Amino acid sequence: MVLGAGGVVPFLGISVALWLAPAKHINVLATALVAYAAVILSFLGAVHWGLAMARPAGDGWRWYGLGVAPALVAWGATWLAPAPALGVLVLAFAGALALDLSAVAAGRAPRWYRSLRVPLSLAVMACLALGGAAVWVSGP
Repeated sequence: MVLGAGGVVPFLGISVALWLAPAKHINVLATALVAYAAVILSFLGAVHWGLAMARPAGDGWRWYGLGVAPALVAWGATWLAPAPALGVLVLAFAGALALDLSAVAAGRAPRWYRSLRVPLSLAVMACLALGGAAVWVSGP
């Protein structure tokens, strides 16, 4: 949990900075938040790729696809303007959380994974929404 919480620190720091920074720094900060979120979302998908690899041969194609999907969504978000990108990323982290919870329910991921992913995902989604709101309020 400590390592996971450490991963939330950049989300929180950049999101707060977006509210406090002069307008000339908003785009750089928002781009940094989108990029960091894309990296972390890709990592979350990779967890499911690893879980699929641990399954018997031929049993994991669906899970391999689901493991790649977060990275593809994250990459697509980097092509958007910051405000809509952050909105897409909030939804993508919600989808990743749903995937994590389904993996736990299906017995593919350990039970403790739920207690790790829920608070971290909710914190990340809140930070992305906070950052997106700051970008939206700052205007073009």
